[in-house]
Amino acid sequence: MKIYPEYVAKDRVMQPGQEGSAVDALDFVWKGSRILGQIYVPVHTPGEKHPLAITLHGFPGYTNNQDLDHALRRTGFVTVHPFAPGAWGSEGYYTFDGLVECAMALLDYCKSDEFAEKYHICRDNIFFVGHSMGGMTSVNVLKRRDDVKAGVFLAPFDVAQFFFEGHDAKAELGPLFEEGSILRTPEPFMDFFLKNGEETKDDLLFMNAVDVLKDRNFMFVGGALDPLAPPATMCEPQYKKAKELGDGSKKQEYLLINSDHGFNDQRIFLAQKVAEYLADLVE
Repeated sequence: MKIYPEYVAKDRVMQPGQEGSAVDALDFVWKGSRILGQIYVPVHTPGEKHPLAITLHGFPGYTNNQDLDHALRRTGFVTVHPFAPGAWGSEGYYTFDGLVECAMALLDYCKSDEFAEKYHICRDNIFFVGHSMGGMTSVNVLKRRDDVKAGVFLAPFDVAQFFFEGHDAKAELGPLFEEGSILRTPEPFMDFFLKNGEETKDDLLFMNAVDVLKDRNFMFVGGALDPLAPPATMCEPQYKKAKELGDGSKKQEYLLINSDHGFNDQRIFLAQKVAEYLADLVE
């Protein structure tokens, strides 16, 4: 298995005897609901295996980081990009705890014999990369599943901490509530956001994951200009605590980028750093 980080920002052209890259449809069933998305397939040399990166979009999904999907594919990863339940054509309801449950079901689906054989997946090299609410999901998947080799958390939004700190959600997240109206929820969106956040805060709090993260590979990436998921409260303390508790044997990193919540003016740099981190772990 070979990774090509030099292609993160450069086209990788199929060579004689290889199979070309492609984008396939993701369509699997979780709790009776069809979950849709894309599967980014890299250039393939017969007989080789590929690492898998499951990439999770934020809330509600306008910034879906598909440039990272392409970048990781060029370096040799199969990347699977689902649309969250209740978002962008996926059936079901959008809930905070449901995001984590669905992501773990997707992990099982990608590890199945049928999927792994079709896409030449190496089950020992599976990674999660999540942005914002997808970062929250990735933190909590890594907490629950030891078959994920590493997690990369991009401006992760610690929804539980937001509620623990007693923020005025209606006042501070007003624009998000308007965007979130496209999501399918069991109750009117704003009411459900407040209710579901309160109900799940103990289970999903990042700090409640550090006892597990201390023994895992991970990278937190914060945006220095990010007012929504400020790294000073949603990245740095969790990173430092996990590092303090760990034995130093895992690849645990924190990267602060001088950009906003979506890293909008640092996309190539972001892709390079994520690809470099993951490439060092692939074996």
